[in-house]
Amino acid sequence: MLFGVDIGGSHIRVGRVVAERVVQRTEKAVGKSPDTVAQQIASALAELGASGTVHLGIGCAGRICPQTGKVLFSPNLGWRDVDLAAEVERATQKTGLQLLVTMENDVNAAVWGEFRCGAGKGKRNIAAVFVGTGIGGGLVIEGKLVRGASGGGAEVGHAPFAAGGARCVCGRRGCFEAYAGGWAVEAHYEKMTGKRLKASEIWTRRREDPSAAKVWRQAIEALAHLLLTLSAIVDVEMVVLGGGIVERCEGLADEVASAYRDLVGDGWRAADVAIAKLTRDATLVGAALLAL
Repeated sequence: MLFGVDIGGSHIRVGRVVAERVVQRTEKAVGKSPDTVAQQIASALAELGASGTVHLGIGCAGRICPQTGKVLFSPNLGWRDVDLAAEVERATQKTGLQLLVTMENDVNAAVWGEFRCGAGKGKRNIAAVFVGTGIGGGLVIEGKLVRGASGGGAEVGHAPFAAGGARCVCGRRGCFEAYAGGWAVEAHYEKMTGKRLKASEIWTRRREDPSAAKVWRQAIEALAHLLLTLSAIVDVEMVVLGGGIVERCEGLADEVASAYRDLVGDGWRAADVAIAKLTRDATLVGAALLAL
């Protein structure tokens, strides 16, 4: 049996995967301690009817060591050097399951899902940019997932966009995320207007609200340059755009793609730009497939 887990900053989702799609799922508010999360996963597996040999892929926000599978650092969860796979194995040891666990960064898992059976199916070289509260990224080059030497590969949201620019939540200045992440769009708008709105609400106001228009122009420019940077460095066939902000802001992906193509210039090849197909199931499916 094949299962995927998606551990985010606020929720944990577990799904059974059959023929590259999620056929059963459950979702809960995520616990804060590793042992609590392990118990939640064990409970979800029982709820979804897991039995016998179970291949379990876990996508977790944060840096995952490529060699050991440990969660080196997950800022949303406040974890450092956590062997979650071992915790899950302990939590399920009395259930009779034969558990085979694979750990992966949640966005890496998502891009693998899009590569295998989503928008990037049939390609060999793709990049993915997921815009939500922050900006995550993933790379598949020549059919292989890029993890980096210490699990920090394709952290595109924290690549530099503007030297000495806006401060990012990571502590550095000028990151792409500090201009185009959902939290940044909301913070820039609040600074200009004194109003705290969700990024998607600011998007809907951009036609009649000059401040909303300015904030989103800045965000689209940053995202277009991010795609240009990816094209220049890795020359991918396709960039997949996804994440909650892209899903909720209708037309955003098209505007980013158009702005990116305008930047490419004569003599250079623009990558195809596609919207993610698996949406919220991308991490579940990708993590499960990586566990096989």
